[in-house]
Amino acid sequence: MIDMTSIKIRAWRKRLGFTQARAAELLGVSIRAIKHWEAGTRRPRKSILLLMAAIGGQNVPSEQ
Repeated sequence: MIDMTSIKIRAWRKRLGFTQARAAELLGVSIRAIKHWEAGTRRPRKSILLLMAAIGGQNVPSEQ
C-alpha cells in the first residue's frame, strides 16, 4: 500500500534527478529495496532516512 513515506521517497529521488539505481548506490542498498520503499511494501531504517537528509536536504521522508 502506498503511504506518505513511499510518496516522499519517490519525490526525493525524482527531485534530485536520481534513477532508482543511482539512489540505491548512494544509499548503499539494493535497487529492490528502493522499489519496495516506493511501493510502500517496506520502509527504510532510520539511518537510511538520515542519510537521505544528508544527501538531499529538505522534504525527506520521516518515520510515521
